[in-house]
Amino acid sequence: MKNKTILVVDDDKNSCKLLNLYLSDIGFKLLICHDGSSVLSILKQEEVDLVLLDLMLPVINGWEVCKIIRRTSSIPIIMLTARDMLEDKFKALILEPMITLLNLLNRKKLSPASRPA
Repeated sequence: MKNKTILVVDDDKNSCKLLNLYLSDIGFKLLICHDGSSVLSILKQEEVDLVLLDLMLPVINGWEVCKIIRRTSSIPIIMLTARDMLEDKFKALILEPMITLLNLLNRKKLSPASRPA
């Protein structure tokens, strides 16, 4: 079975390095770009299994990138955000029910082991 490929779209280079460290270590191939305008050309050139997409990007924001991807592809998208805004959650539901908003700053939501018993 071939390694799955994840496209990481985030302007924060440190976040990209961290995701690369964790995900490549468990066998994923990562493609990284730092702005929304590069995403479509990468998706045309590469076979991608998942997109990790930051909401706040330069040039084209994450919501617009998501809309553009949705016009031509049903590839799974996980939206990454440091914000915890209800408006973002509603947008995710409207754009695509399979989109997930992941707040990277709220580790308690990410790790069941961190919850009190």
